Amino acid sequence: MLDSILNRILFIIIILTSFSCEDAEFELDNVFDPDNLGLDAPALFFHPTVISAEVGDTIEVDLYSYQMDPASAGYLKIKYTQTGNNITLLNVQADDFFKGDNEPIIHWEEEQQSYIDIQIYYLPDMNSQQANGGTWSLAKVQFEAQNKGEIHLKYITVADSLEEVGPYTELRKFNNQSVNINDYGTGLINVE
Repeated sequence: MLDSILNRILFIIIILTSFSCEDAEFELDNVFDPDNLGLDAPALFFHPTVISAEVGDTIEVDLYSYQMDPASAGYLKIKYTQTGNNITLLNVQADDFFKGDNEPIIHWEEEQQSYIDIQIYYLPDMNSQQANGGTWSLAKVQFEAQNKGEIHLKYITVADSLEEVGPYTELRKFNNQSVNINDYGTGLINVE
């Protein structure tokens, strides 16, 4: 009887061991994963990068950092190119990147129904003078879909200085040094 019990226990151990020794096979095929966007980190991108909506829908887009260094302030200039009066800006909120023990200060305004200027400031606390950095949402932008059409989203950068008027998208450390940003993603909203 003892041999029978030991054989069963040995059989269970062999079965469990054989399952635990197999390598997991994962496909990294999520198109919204920052690793699959083709960006050179540190980068800023829109999440999701492509949004489909219907007239009357509320649309939420995250302004995301990708492997970003710590920062204590950000200026984000977003251009949204519309084929008509397709969307209306509703609200902008600071998100997890700039949150610590205190809520960040955020100020935003819309220019000519084509640009959003967003200023976010990390409020220092007893433990830190700036956000930790990494891959986090800096802010959430909400639109309402008004009419059918495509809306293209783009961060306005110094590289756009020949076509666009500054100030341009940038992040700053607590000592006012600029945070390096290598790449910028684009976004698309399709209102059907």
